[in-house]
Amino acid sequence: MIFLPFLSVFLTLSFIMFFTELIAIPNNLVNIIFVQFSAIWLKLLNYGSSNWFISVPYVGIVPLFLFILCSLLLFYSIKTKPILFRITASSLMLTIFLFSFKYFKKIPQEAHIQTKNQSLMVRYKNKKLTLIIPRIRLSKNNLPAWYFYEIQPELVKKFGMTQAETIILLNPTKHLLNLFNNHQPLIEFKQLLIAKSSPKNKITSLTTKPKQKIS
Repeated sequence: MIFLPFLSVFLTLSFIMFFTELIAIPNNLVNIIFVQFSAIWLKLLNYGSSNWFISVPYVGIVPLFLFILCSLLLFYSIKTKPILFRITASSLMLTIFLFSFKYFKKIPQEAHIQTKNQSLMVRYKNKKLTLIIPRIRLSKNNLPAWYFYEIQPELVKKFGMTQAETIILLNPTKHLLNLFNNHQPLIEFKQLLIAKSSPKNKITSLTTKPKQKIS
């Protein structure tokens, strides 16, 4: 719904440019408008932050079934109403359901995420998440993809949250520590800790991350 106006204008301008090129009509003005509009759109997209997202945990099939049933009943009961009223009512109901979904599921205090043949532990306390990451193999290029496409969806599903307040690296290599240091603005965590673990995988000591890159 948010991007529909931008997408409509984008597709309209694209069609006009294609049509004018097809019949050999000068389209310099349309091209200028298209370039400027695209630049504005990209600037707005880059301005955003993942913290703006409203994340909803997976609540099971029953609440989703109730949502679909209520949607059908609402659509049937107001099908004779003006289109603006139907859009407003549907948007309001969707908002109420999305916000109420957060209270349908009890958030666990601890959960595990299987990644790269190892178990990543997530702890929830005081409405904040802590990730305890074992020594795993990551490169500079695949760290963002690993976090946003493998870890973050699990955080949303299990906790209804997208960001971790603290990341704890278990016995990290210098390479892994540098990776998380360098990607802090992108992943948006607030604290990075180094942990030494015992053979029984119990944390025995914690130190804060270095403030400069490790050589």
